[in-house]
Amino acid sequence: MTEISTLLPHTSSRDGLLRLLRQAHEKAGLPSLRTLEQRAQRNGTPVSKSSLSDLLAGRRLPSPGVVGAYLRACGIDDPAELAEWEDAWIRASVDPSSQKGREPDAAKGQPPPSDRPEGRFAMVMVLNIADFGAPWRDDDARVHVRSALFGALRSGFGAARIPWADVHHEDRGDGALVIAPPDAAPEVLVGPVVTEIARQVRRHNRLSSAIGQLRVRIALHVGYVLRDRHGFCGHALVLPFRLLDAGPFKQKCTERAAEVGVILSDYLYDEMVRNGVLDPGDYLPQSVHVKETVAQGWIRLLGEPSAPSDPLTSARVAVLVDAASPALTTGSGHPISTADAPHKRYGLSAREAEILELVAEGLSNPQIANRVFISEKTVKNHLNRIFTKLNVTNRADAVEVWCRGASRADATG
Repeated sequence: MTEISTLLPHTSSRDGLLRLLRQAHEKAGLPSLRTLEQRAQRNGTPVSKSSLSDLLAGRRLPSPGVVGAYLRACGIDDPAELAEWEDAWIRASVDPSSQKGREPDAAKGQPPPSDRPEGRFAMVMVLNIADFGAPWRDDDARVHVRSALFGALRSGFGAARIPWADVHHEDRGDGALVIAPPDAAPEVLVGPVVTEIARQVRRHNRLSSAIGQLRVRIALHVGYVLRDRHGFCGHALVLPFRLLDAGPFKQKCTERAAEVGVILSDYLYDEMVRNGVLDPGDYLPQSVHVKETVAQGWIRLLGEPSAPSDPLTSARVAVLVDAASPALTTGSGHPISTADAPHKRYGLSAREAEILELVAEGLSNPQIANRVFISEKTVKNHLNRIFTKLNVTNRADAVEVWCRGASRADATG
């Protein structure tokens, strides 16, 4: 903590103190709000997650009690150092900017009027096009995939109802840096935005030749960013770039030929996934050691090539579907939807009907997960509910009941 301790005696502003408090958080390894709350409880100085969130987001100058509990939770327990923090708090408390209701310039989305950096908590997304400089691409192809990347980005934020004009984005040649607006929830970027980007990448690849294929790596982190006249900077930007450049992450994306590879910072994973916002089954841990950065990341691959399905299951399903195919038409010979008729009879949801239709095509769980952009665990959960509703215990029997349901729907129609 030497660097912070050096700056602390000279800190007299609200923003300066909040910046050092966030640096203490980074030095402590970016523990989650839940972890900080638990540590404070064990230390006998309980503090709420909302107070900790306000402190880290820089919304207001916290009370000295909250500051002390927070610092101890970050591992700072030396009495002399805590006294220096208390003195800095006293100086900052008389700073005019500590008055409630003042909004830092950077929080308004505009660069501050001077070179003095302003900061805020923000969701950071860094993207990179795999094989952008490969010799088998020409410049026309590079322009083509760059255009597709930014088109996918705009669609992603549009799907989340976040105006593209409010999103800070920088072209990085073979990728992009994106900083979400202050009111953008992290789970929106990790969920709907990434999902829509993956859909757009898949659509692009389906309509493009080999030289124009697009494979994207995405790193996501949430943290404190500084903004001056030149743009954004800070540790919260360094970390996602290091995650994106991690060799094991690149290797997994290449080996699995994933259209979109996503890596979350450990801090973001802890806040979003372990607290139930996202399905932990979607991500796998990955150690990252790039330059001076040693960290933990969490990987998810989207749009992987379909794995071979169980030949016995596929063969049996094919026989069942072929045998039922005469029944899967209307009286006039026009086909009926294999997803619509049975699901009304058996009370299946639209998603369950979609899953069952893919099962009838002979797809395995990993193939279904990749097709509809959900985790394999979620596919299994859907299948378990389908089995219960159809009163069966396996995939082939489910398809058989489904086909018979279509036949009965035709007979009554």
